[in-house]
Amino acid sequence: MDNNKNFILAMLLMFGVLIGWQYLTPQPKTPQKTNSGSITAEVVKTPSADVVMNVVTKPELPAETIEIESSELLGKISSRGIKLSDIKLKNHKETTDENSKPVVLFKESYYAEIGWASIDKHIKLPDENTVWTASCKKLSSSSPLILTWNNGQGLVFKRTIETDGKNLLTVKQDVLNNGSQNIKINAYALIRRVGIPEGSGKFAMIHEGGIGYFGDKLHEVAYDKIAKEGLNYHGFDGGWAGVTDKYWLSAIIPTSTSTIKFREISGYSKSTYQVDTLTDISDLVPGGVVSSTAHIFLGAKDLNVLDGYEQKLGIKHFDLAIDFGWFYFITRPLFLLMNWLSNNIPNMGFVIIIMTLLFKVMFFPLANRSYKSMNRMRELGPKIKSLQQLYANDRVKLSQETMNLYKKEKVNPLGGCLPQLIQFPVLFALYKIFSISIDIRHCRFLWIKDLSEADPTSVFTLFGLIPVTLPDFLCMGILPIIMGLTMFIQQKMGPAPADPAQAKMFLIMPIVFTFMMAQFPAGIILYWTLSNILSIIQQWAIGRLSKTSRV
Repeated sequence: MDNNKNFILAMLLMFGVLIGWQYLTPQPKTPQKTNSGSITAEVVKTPSADVVMNVVTKPELPAETIEIESSELLGKISSRGIKLSDIKLKNHKETTDENSKPVVLFKESYYAEIGWASIDKHIKLPDENTVWTASCKKLSSSSPLILTWNNGQGLVFKRTIETDGKNLLTVKQDVLNNGSQNIKINAYALIRRVGIPEGSGKFAMIHEGGIGYFGDKLHEVAYDKIAKEGLNYHGFDGGWAGVTDKYWLSAIIPTSTSTIKFREISGYSKSTYQVDTLTDISDLVPGGVVSSTAHIFLGAKDLNVLDGYEQKLGIKHFDLAIDFGWFYFITRPLFLLMNWLSNNIPNMGFVIIIMTLLFKVMFFPLANRSYKSMNRMRELGPKIKSLQQLYANDRVKLSQETMNLYKKEKVNPLGGCLPQLIQFPVLFALYKIFSISIDIRHCRFLWIKDLSEADPTSVFTLFGLIPVTLPDFLCMGILPIIMGLTMFIQQKMGPAPADPAQAKMFLIMPIVFTFMMAQFPAGIILYWTLSNILSIIQQWAIGRLSKTSRV
């Protein structure tokens, strides 16, 4: 019996630690740079040589502003430098307010850049001050943007930027050598972020930072790891690399052999992180042309969208930009199920209710076995207590007699735990998808404005009537309290631990879980609460049937 109690307690604690890990673990600290200023030159190692990137020159002609628009993106780009530093996500708002502005993906401190590099340091390359000649003033799916620039040394640079009308930009670069000398040149693409965004790392179980799939392996490179050691890979296998937030992704998709690097960049007042790709060196002969093409994905981590680009462009495991977690083989099918339901049901709250019912039906036989075993254990409680009193000073004899009682009554002491343990991976996968799904973000249900955020009501401020700011752990909404009550009721319906110390610990578990999960996304709390209510009904019904069958 003692082993049974310890097993149950271990399962509860393990579940609590896994779910509450993001709040119980300290967030990684990002080292701060002491030097400041702007970058004047950036050196990148290739397999064979040093390559100079971004050699800053003096400003030239006045620049033009070119608009970028697709069904998903809004932005502007300057003909000076052609740096992607003003990109908004057209269909995603910052808040739930109707007049809220679109989510800003790229800005001056977070941007993408594509250009050329060379080991020939005397060559004048386009940089952030170069003013290009633009073919149009608006980039759209029907109007590609063609940019040209002559370096005055015999090299003519041409850059063609196209949009597929959604989330993808395709950038083709050409260099024509009208000079008389051979030139060694290679193309680069980079995504650079100055500082870590506010709120990053709030959910430790959701990866944010550098990400990519190359070398037939998913690489998740946290900001602190980029700062400490970085990552370096050379090859081409249909991979990709970029920067991920909880819901948003920017990624470079090379089309030829490249060196992929995750590294920290010096020269900024804040820690600065960069993901870049650099093609192998090409020989540009007089009269010759060197070309390079790369794709840039900008947008929300929508599974249907990522799968579509994976098939269209042959990108390997682009879906892994979504953090499916340890149980990928379970989480992804559940993700697909939720997507299908959300396409047919207008409200995600009802989608969560339906998914709760589906999984209760799926696990009905396992739950039945578990609850029947728990009822039998509850019935044996008085007999076990008598044995404990009889053999209070002989724990070996107590253990033997307890096991004899189990055999006589044909009760498995772990029968109530094992069915629950089998369900654990699915419960964890559901937690994962409710945490990361873009479909849940900003979805309303009843009084809850956003199912991806915590229940906004606060009982300790009388639902906002008392104008006081409380610590996060005291911001207790209605839904978490209902969840705690259902946990308490469900616990009281099960067998009580014979050990008084364990009984007290079990008694406070619903309170601990209520406070610990109060700031979890409301969608997760809604699922948990509904699941508890259905479990209570099922457990009550099994108890009634069990009593009826013995009458």
